[in-house]
Amino acid sequence: MASTLPTHSEPNRERLNRRASLAAGIAGMMAATLHARPRPIQLTEKSVTEQAQATTDSSIRLGFGTYGMRSLAPLDAIRVTSAIGYQGIELCLLQGWPTSLAEMSLGDRQDLRKALADHHLDVPSLLESLPCLRGEATHQSNLDRLKASAEFGKELAQSTPPVVQSIVGGKAEDWENSKHQLVTELGDWAEIGREMGVVICFKPHASHLVGLPEQALWILDQINSPSLRIVYDYSHYFLEGIDLKESLKRLLPVTPYIQVKDSAGTRAKHRYLLPGDGETDYKLYFQELHRLNYRGFVNVEVSSMIHRLEGYDPLATARLCYQRLQPLLQEVISR
Repeated sequence: MASTLPTHSEPNRERLNRRASLAAGIAGMMAATLHARPRPIQLTEKSVTEQAQATTDSSIRLGFGTYGMRSLAPLDAIRVTSAIGYQGIELCLLQGWPTSLAEMSLGDRQDLRKALADHHLDVPSLLESLPCLRGEATHQSNLDRLKASAEFGKELAQSTPPVVQSIVGGKAEDWENSKHQLVTELGDWAEIGREMGVVICFKPHASHLVGLPEQALWILDQINSPSLRIVYDYSHYFLEGIDLKESLKRLLPVTPYIQVKDSAGTRAKHRYLLPGDGETDYKLYFQELHRLNYRGFVNVEVSSMIHRLEGYDPLATARLCYQRLQPLLQEVISR
């Protein structure tokens, strides 16, 4: 129960000032949202060879999400993700993305499955956005979409189906008034997962109804289902001043999947950054995952604060993140 868990520490004022300053600088770079259509990518054999990296035998594997590849056609996203060296690709099912279920015909799905096999990529996660606490009609729609996403995940015919994940939305200040209704709705999510043989995950998110480790653990304790788990994303806990090692120790036992990005500022005023552009120590991060025997994907999530910037390049961004993270992971597992 949450009452037996230690509470998070208060952030250091000087650290918060640094974060706020960094956030303000990044805010000045924001521009209008891109609405580019999927475009083909030309990869020569030379470029593929130059970008391909030797895969590691580690149980910790790196992935990249198509949430940050909206302008790419699905088969191009698969090809470039594999060519860079990633071992997994998270498929974004949000409306308006080329990998949404509404955009893909039966033939498209078959082509996607073949491309994944040809390029030796796993799909560890399917990304949805299904905010809770918006009435019964929305809740039923969320359940229908969860079921459809779970069915699609099973179509991929992997040894382990991808998790289906979503934020829950809401506001942090409404926790006490809304937590029991959230348990009811997420309990229904868990039932969909049980029926479909798929793990459903919700992601604690800064400023949302569920943002703290103790809140996530309380929810899971109330529902008590192995079909409901969380996605761990330290960028949200960082904004609360929560220690990386402590949060991993508490949450990794209920975490089948990890997303990474950086953040700056505070819960009230923040920016999300690429991995390596903030204060997160990724060598320590990988050391802790290795020490705690985590077996799964660490997936780069590019925030909409970045991928909506004018001139955003998904291929260059995916390469940069891999070049930053893979050597650190390799160093940790090679010891």
